[in-house]
Amino acid sequence: QDALDDDDVQGFHPDTLKRRLKRVLERAGVSGPAIGGLEADFHPEVMKWIPHFHILCFGEQPRIESMRTTLLKKTTNIYPDRKPRPMLIQKLNDIHEQVSYLFKSYWTERRRFETSNGMRTKKYSLCKKRSAMALLAMHRAGFAGLLFSYKIPRSGHPFSKLLSRQRTNGGDG
Repeated sequence: QDALDDDDVQGFHPDTLKRRLKRVLERAGVSGPAIGGLEADFHPEVMKWIPHFHILCFGEQPRIESMRTTLLKKTTNIYPDRKPRPMLIQKLNDIHEQVSYLFKSYWTERRRFETSNGMRTKKYSLCKKRSAMALLAMHRAGFAGLLFSYKIPRSGHPFSKLLSRQRTNGGDG
């Protein structure tokens, strides 16, 4: 992940991050398919935007776990007092809830706070200025630009219909 300053958000293009994630999946030997979305959270403590993916990935657990090591090497640590967590793996429990979490129509601010169990974070609405910046960045990228797909067949897969629009708009399917 690449930490972005406010100025960087204005020229943000997700294609580089999408290509990098695709390479990580390929090198891990994940046979696919995977689908997801890109979002960015603003971290006021360090004044950085952190773009990241939420993906639903079907594959062998050890291969997916091996991606964690690769991602840790490539993750920018913006908090010196915290170990980066570039990847969260969850079992598929409620497909409707988990798939709807993949695609964000807005970006947020993530604030850290201390509890008796250590540091935690909570999401808040962005201030008007950063909200406008986020909306412009998302508009420039377009839905297809914020969508990630990997090894999804052109037909016969439940995700194919969702991606058919992306492919006609120059997506990476």
